[in-house]
Amino acid sequence: MTAGAALCVAGSWTGVAAAANSDSLVLGRISSDVPTGIRLGLGMLSNSKAGNVDGQGNERTRVRPAIVFADTAGRPLYAAGAACADECLTRWTPALAEADAKGTALMTIETNAAGKRQWAYQGKPLYTPVNGPNFSAPDIRPEWDLLEAGHEPGVRMEEGGADGMKLAVVNPKTWIKMPYSIGVAEYRLAPGQVLAAGVTGATPMGTPLYTYSGTAPEQSIPAMFRPQFASGISLPVGDFTVRTRSDGTHQWQYKGEALYTCECDISVGDLNGEGKLAGMAPATVFKYFLPKEVVLKRDNLSVGRMADARTGKTLYFRDRLFDFFQPDHSRPLYGTQVERIGAALNTAHCDAKCEKEWRPLFAPKTAKAEGYWTIYERPDGKRQWAYKNYAMYTYEPEGPGRLDGNEKHLVQFEDGTGAEALPKEYGLGLVWRAVVP
Repeated sequence: MTAGAALCVAGSWTGVAAAANSDSLVLGRISSDVPTGIRLGLGMLSNSKAGNVDGQGNERTRVRPAIVFADTAGRPLYAAGAACADECLTRWTPALAEADAKGTALMTIETNAAGKRQWAYQGKPLYTPVNGPNFSAPDIRPEWDLLEAGHEPGVRMEEGGADGMKLAVVNPKTWIKMPYSIGVAEYRLAPGQVLAAGVTGATPMGTPLYTYSGTAPEQSIPAMFRPQFASGISLPVGDFTVRTRSDGTHQWQYKGEALYTCECDISVGDLNGEGKLAGMAPATVFKYFLPKEVVLKRDNLSVGRMADARTGKTLYFRDRLFDFFQPDHSRPLYGTQVERIGAALNTAHCDAKCEKEWRPLFAPKTAKAEGYWTIYERPDGKRQWAYKNYAMYTYEPEGPGRLDGNEKHLVQFEDGTGAEALPKEYGLGLVWRAVVP
């Protein structure tokens, strides 16, 4: 059974959990910035508008990765410039909200012409495309042939669709007015979208910004925190205002709280300033969901890793073994998990014998799939958490905070000896990897 999921976004860093022999575990977030019934996924966006040509006059397609909103089945959501009716409805299906779903400021629930509750994004009704020869929706069905099309982090899709539809992309800059010097980027240790300085096409992560809500005078703030300066002629923009510091310089504020960078953030993806000063917190503007059974742990990997909140043990997922895999120290910016592979593996890759060493991370009966987190219904009737469609496990022989299970391989050998072989769809074999956010 595949996992349908709603992706939601979670609350701020609220504390530190104490687990045996583990350090700096952040409590799970259970609030959301996106309503249940909406999920997120990584897509490779294609823009092939007429007139987009190269130096030789040949038409070209520009492709870029982006986080997109999707429905519970993983189909991307498109916002309509106007309501879709008649023939339009043969190409697009209204994104209907569940009976108990509640909207947010960003995503509301409207009553459509048919009298049904339909999701709307920034006031525009949302639709999913009807699969056809001209479109392939992000697919989470466990079909192995989907894996051979390539190894992109997500399914390629058009930014724009017929009938004036536009893909709903997770980009806070489209709903938050920002100064020219400030951008926003996904910081998975937040987890969510965080204000950042110096965001450009070449440096999409920039340097994370922190808001200070404490009472200490600015002179006593540790030197590692540097003010995000504004020019003398900067004007307020949306929720951003300018304060004059005691030395006469100007500093940006967000919702009344001063903004800082931290010298402690050295590598791409670092978010090390949290917890170093009371009142100093990542300037998270769009928060992601994290189950209460999971905590985020900082370590020598800049992106950190996930752990079981109860035991402090590292969480693992099982992946297909590829000969081009990059090791942890050169982990691609968007991670190594391919959602189609996770859905295809489901929980079938680990049988009862396997689970004596690799223990499933179970989800409560009342838990709902949200955001990057989905739930698999197991053959034994229990429910198991999955992250980006990969089922979650801990390694039983391993102590809290360790990585003994990382990179354990089950390699496919075809030596003609007649020994039991792995299913051919496993390719080179399978490998356990620590889960990074």
